[in-house]
Amino acid sequence: ESCPYVMFCDQNCFAKSWNLRHKFECPIMSRLITMDFTKIELLSLRVLLQAKCQHLSWNDLFKTIELAEKVSDPKLKGFVCENDISVYDSKYYTSIHMFETNLEKRDNSDIFHRCVASAALLNMLIVYTSFFSDCPNMLEDILNIEENEYLWQAGGLMVHHNMTSASNMH
Repeated sequence: ESCPYVMFCDQNCFAKSWNLRHKFECPIMSRLITMDFTKIELLSLRVLLQAKCQHLSWNDLFKTIELAEKVSDPKLKGFVCENDISVYDSKYYTSIHMFETNLEKRDNSDIFHRCVASAALLNMLIVYTSFFSDCPNMLEDILNIEENEYLWQAGGLMVHHNMTSASNMH
């Protein structure tokens, strides 16, 4: 409610945004602005925050991803079953996650830049927010990052969304 960087149309809009992402964006907003991240990088951050907040736990999010990636029919990638009907809707993370990355069309420099930007954003979430507070053994594993599967998964998702955002945000 005291954030100097964003405005909300009403209390309902504030509450919805707070629960979906702003509780994690707010503590790092000044850094995001100062570091001059691109719209694509900021969108990838938002997608990760919202994806996690729309799931009960990290494991729940990972299960959604696993099920989405198991779909072999290219015509059904990104669809979810709702009342026995296949639905493609951005309100479901499955639809967003299955956007095209165009990884094979990217050069090493582009991929490297996206990885570095994603690592910087992830570091801000670790250091300045409680985004990973529900991860088992986070305090012990934070000193041993290479063994923390949640950080690796989140980092991979951040890079993934950095690429899908660039290819699909229009």
